[in-house]
Amino acid sequence: GIGVIGWRLHHKGLRTYGAALVGCGAAVIYLAVWAASHLYRFLPPPEGIAGLALVSLALAAVAFVVDVEALGATAVLGAFLAPILLGRTASNADLLIIYLSFMAFTLGWVSARKRWRLTSALIALSYFGLGYATDAAAQAEPWRVLLFGVLGGSLGLYVGLRERWWETRFLSFTGGWGLVAAASERIAAPWALVLAGVGLAVPVWRHALRAPAFWPIRRADGDKTTPWSVGETLYFFATPILLGWTVHLLDPGLFSREPGLVPLLDQFVCVRVI
Repeated sequence: GIGVIGWRLHHKGLRTYGAALVGCGAAVIYLAVWAASHLYRFLPPPEGIAGLALVSLALAAVAFVVDVEALGATAVLGAFLAPILLGRTASNADLLIIYLSFMAFTLGWVSARKRWRLTSALIALSYFGLGYATDAAAQAEPWRVLLFGVLGGSLGLYVGLRERWWETRFLSFTGGWGLVAAASERIAAPWALVLAGVGLAVPVWRHALRAPAFWPIRRADGDKTTPWSVGETLYFFATPILLGWTVHLLDPGLFSREPGLVPLLDQFVCVRVI
């Protein structure tokens, strides 16, 4: 009832007050579902988490329609707090990875379409933060962890670089490569790690081909009008080093005997990209 009143007031011109009532109504439903599962045991934890997720998705849909980022950020917090409040993540690491992926990609699509900076940063922080904090990266099936890191990292990098949001691109870059490193300890197929590295490198290289901010040499040559971003340049030059690490895993003995082979391959790739 509170949410419906807020919806009507929002369309009558009271945008801030109406949106606040919509958020309050969603909070009441969220609290009720949590209490039904956690306090009174009316719902088992999986059904309770699903209920909290549905409340968050419904609130995100309302936020998309009324174009209020505060509601979108609230939906993100509710969605990613659900497994913490009700879940037993230690024994369901694979399910947690699937849940985080679905919620992040769904809410991330809304945030990217609306270009909500705070909401995007919260999604990236929750996505990678819960992956590490709950030990899901160490306990889940390694191939699923690898895919989790590549998809989340590459999509987050794409949005963060496109919008020039340093928070999103930093969390996506460090989180994506960190999950690749975590999966590398349990995956016996090094070629998959190389493909994962390429997946994380593609959005960086794509942006480099479109934006001049990666090339500080232009300013050194006297082109003072070309903008230069220290952060974007860092990702561009750090990516080949990390990609070289994945290539080294293909045959550590060969690359140890030929120490210049990895830099040579990296240089070749960079020249082809440029």
